Amino acid sequence: MEPWNSSPYPSSRSAADADALNSPIQFPAALPLEPEDREPVAQPDPDRFPPVLVVFSSSGGAGETGIVANLSRALAAQGEDVLLLDAFLENNLARCFGVEPPVLGAVTLVSRPGSGVRLRLAQTPVARHDPGGDGDVLFLDELAALATDCDRILIDLSTASPLLIWQIFRLSPLLLVPIMPGWNAVLSVSLIHRLLRQVSRPDRLPVQPKFLLTQFDPEISFHRTVRDELRSRLGVGLLPLALHRGPALDEAFDLGMTVLDACPDGRASQDFLALAGWIRTHYHRPPREAPCAAEQAS
Repeated sequence: MEPWNSSPYPSSRSAADADALNSPIQFPAALPLEPEDREPVAQPDPDRFPPVLVVFSSSGGAGETGIVANLSRALAAQGEDVLLLDAFLENNLARCFGVEPPVLGAVTLVSRPGSGVRLRLAQTPVARHDPGGDGDVLFLDELAALATDCDRILIDLSTASPLLIWQIFRLSPLLLVPIMPGWNAVLSVSLIHRLLRQVSRPDRLPVQPKFLLTQFDPEISFHRTVRDELRSRLGVGLLPLALHRGPALDEAFDLGMTVLDACPDGRASQDFLALAGWIRTHYHRPPREAPCAAEQAS
């Protein structure tokens, strides 16, 4: 029998890497503090960046990379021009599309020929080791250059990169947290909320966490029990939909494809299309107002 906490995605991590990723995230003690002799850095201009969606788990192993790849494909199929950012060293995100990993700072088109969608992949710029100062400015400049003409930035964020987490969270992204139907899901919720308390600032919009139940089987009583417990604890913080368990994700990954390309009519594809539709409905950039006549005259 398949263990409930198995991941449907291959991993090249060593045992030591896995132990490190399963440890609580620790930020340097001085990271949340602004040096007294430094002027506070201006917050990022929201019009400079498209909406940012981060897929992130407190311990890893919940299939984050596969979720990022398939969700990006679903968003692109619904008309968005999506930029994917890979913050992992294993380059599994590129493998989901059967392409070579992009060079740092470059963008690779991963849409299939004739698909009519625009989907691009980039390796994240190197995190600047000066959070809260000039390093943030340099990092955000690099990110803005990569995201030119995109409708959304979708980031596969590593738990092993606290400085990168810090800098990306300055953009007040929607944080999508996949959790599997086990009792450690409750622990994951606590870890994420503790992380957000570490990186929160009164002068910054809060990061919006949404928890997504994945590898869910409604026929298993235990899965339903965990879902009900999460609903009681999280309320609207738990998404009203789930990603169902099945072999389609494994099979698509082995082919270097997303499930929408390998099995467009399957249940897994419908799950991701439903998730993309929910995100597009609830988290999008409002259309800019047309300039008034006086502004046009000036």
